[in-house]
Amino acid sequence: QQQQQQADVDNRIEIFCRQHGIDVGAERVLRQLSPQAQHRVLEEGPVGGTGANPSLELMNRIHRIEAGDHDVQVSSFLMHNFVDSTAQNALRQLPMESQRTVMGLGPLLSADRSQELLARIKNLGNRGREGTEGNASNLIGQFVSENVIDASAEAALRALPTDLQQKVLEEGPVRQTNNPSAVLISRIKRVKTPGSGDAPRSRSRSRSQSRPTGSQEEKTQTPDAAVPPAQA
Repeated sequence: QQQQQQADVDNRIEIFCRQHGIDVGAERVLRQLSPQAQHRVLEEGPVGGTGANPSLELMNRIHRIEAGDHDVQVSSFLMHNFVDSTAQNALRQLPMESQRTVMGLGPLLSADRSQELLARIKNLGNRGREGTEGNASNLIGQFVSENVIDASAEAALRALPTDLQQKVLEEGPVRQTNNPSAVLISRIKRVKTPGSGDAPRSRSRSRSQSRPTGSQEEKTQTPDAAVPPAQA
């Protein structure tokens, strides 16, 4: 009986998608929903009737229904595990996918369930930070290899905080320079001292603007040089 019901839903989805011109990506998302969610999506009727993109309207509908179902799941998880308001707020403030990861670890079984939930959330954050640091390390390794950076300059780059490492890497490759490692060290010094990169240039421009150029000096001297000598 369940197989027959699923076959009926699949048939309805097929007709719905062909009738409304739903693209392949939106149709795939619809087919991945639970049968209950699929039924609710289809029961809301046609899409694209007001001139909107039917696939985009369908995706918005799916996200809205998924969010509603997810909120119910979160509330049920909290209700069955009897955690305090601090732990509840900590879970609800997570992104949806992180909430699913925390709840996917199963019911809370310790004597202090609130602390167990908070520990899960903290561990999830630690894994996220480790992933970010790992990505930064991989990018540095790639940069060092592609730009032929020596060990000293590489160590200086790795010693920076992650945000400053990102700033250095965003300036692009240095392999086309005469001394890539020296250029990298110069970048590192500049990002460690905010605002130091532009000041010398501005002072240099000020001095050059205040000092007459060689051509101007030549122009002022040329008339004197052109005066013919007095005739006896």
